[in-house]
Amino acid sequence: MPWDLRYSFKSGYIFFISSDKVERPSKGGVSVLTQSGSFAAMIMDEMANEGAGVARVVSYGNKVDVDESDCLEFLAGDEATKAVALYIEDVENGRRFLAAASRCVQKKPVVALKVGKREPGAKAASSHTGAVSGRYEAYEAAFRKAGIIEVESYEALKDACKVLNRYPLVKGKRVLIITDGGGIGISIADACEEAGLRVPDISIEAVSKLRKKLPTFASVRNPVDLTGSVKDEHYVDALQEAFGEEYDLAIVSLLWGPPLLSKGVAEKIRAFASNCAKPVLICSPGGRFSREMASAFIAIGMPVFFTPESAVRAAVYCAEGK
Repeated sequence: MPWDLRYSFKSGYIFFISSDKVERPSKGGVSVLTQSGSFAAMIMDEMANEGAGVARVVSYGNKVDVDESDCLEFLAGDEATKAVALYIEDVENGRRFLAAASRCVQKKPVVALKVGKREPGAKAASSHTGAVSGRYEAYEAAFRKAGIIEVESYEALKDACKVLNRYPLVKGKRVLIITDGGGIGISIADACEEAGLRVPDISIEAVSKLRKKLPTFASVRNPVDLTGSVKDEHYVDALQEAFGEEYDLAIVSLLWGPPLLSKGVAEKIRAFASNCAKPVLICSPGGRFSREMASAFIAIGMPVFFTPESAVRAAVYCAEGK
């Protein structure tokens, strides 16, 4: 049985796996194009479980009827699609793909995961859909020329889908980090610097205001450490006073051990994020209890990233507009 599928919130879907085995995502702004139907099913199921929506999902398989260029030409003018995610094994007509991708990128972000980069993967791709992967360097150059954001892994593509489903690209790389645990804040700051993002100091004026509102032991540098004495409102206080013109996006990390921190913090941060016109990314590491608490963000449409590396990757993809 073939894996090919079409999934759309406007025209319905054709998908042979039942919803009790693969959940359907909610309506969103990202459209996914893939040569692999199993990949499409996997990312749909995961995005549904993490509260991220899709506009359309197309698995075009061995390209009997349509290919990635046809899909990109359609999605470039599709109002329901705010960003495009590509899983690519091979491209047969490079010139047409480059033209279609370039036109699409002019209107909305396009991210791509190229598989079959090395010999074992290329052989697997060939047996999978008859793909002839070609030299990876040619794809890398084509992505760069077209303005496509290339990602390195499935997890990275999922991070890109989640963040671009919620936020547009920003034209800067300056990150404010707010957390209630010093160690996680340092990890995020290190990952930002290694990824080419910047973590500038907080202004003297903002530091003065923060000292009046935050717990006595809070660190009011960047990262801001609210400590184990944190209350829900302290996260909003930190965002209001520090997230000024000198920052382009914020990563807010919550460790859920502090006794005065509740699920109510999600709505408070969402209200701020909705009015500030800048991305506010949520990082919530931890196990079962942390996932349960973080579900409050997912329920109100804010993507959650469960490791520092995942949150920073999302910030990078959001900052690719620079």
